[in-house]
Amino acid sequence: MPDYLAPGDEDAQGDIYDGAPLVDVRVWPMVALRRYKEVKGHVLMSAHSATGPPPLDGFNWATPAGEEVVAHGLIRQAILISHDCEIENDDRCRLIAMVRPLADIDPAFHASILAFEHAAAFPLAAQDQPAEMPLSFVDFRRITVVRPAILAGCRKIASLPEQTREAFAEHYWQFLFRRTIPRFSPKSEEPKS
Repeated sequence: MPDYLAPGDEDAQGDIYDGAPLVDVRVWPMVALRRYKEVKGHVLMSAHSATGPPPLDGFNWATPAGEEVVAHGLIRQAILISHDCEIENDDRCRLIAMVRPLADIDPAFHASILAFEHAAAFPLAAQDQPAEMPLSFVDFRRITVVRPAILAGCRKIASLPEQTREAFAEHYWQFLFRRTIPRFSPKSEEPKS
C-alpha cells in the first residue's frame, strides 16, 4: 500500500495542504481589528481591546459577524481533519491540523511518536512525490478552523490512502476522548492498559 495518494479534485479527510494558515490566539483580552483605510496598497487597521473603549460602531463579539482579531499565524503544511460528511454538508468551515517535521521536536520523542504512543501526534511517512515532505507528524494540539475558500487557495500535495485515513480518524478520536475511552493501538484490537 502506498504511503500517499495523489490528491483528488474534491476535498477529503486526510488531504495534505502546503501553505495553509494556522492560528492561535495569544492575546487576552482579545483585540478587535477594524479597517481604517487603504493607503498605497496597505490596509491600515485600528486595534480595540475587548476591555477598553469600544470602536465607534461598538463591538460585535456576540453577533454572528464576530470580530477580526489579533492572532499569531503560521503558513505551514496542514491536514484536513473534517469528516467527509461534514465537508459535503457544511460549506462554512473545515478543521485542519498542523503537519510538523519530526525534526522540529526533541529526538527523545521520535520513537514514541512513530510507535503511535502519543495521543496528540499521528506519524506521517516521508515522501518525495508529488511534493517533498520530511518524516512528519500531525499535531492535534494545533487545530485551526478555516473556510473552504482558504483551502482552495492552498496547494493540495497528497492524500492519505483509505486504510491510513481510517487509522488517522481513529487516532484523532482517541485524542479527543483520551480521558473517557480506553486507548487502542492501530496495530491490534486489544486495549492498552
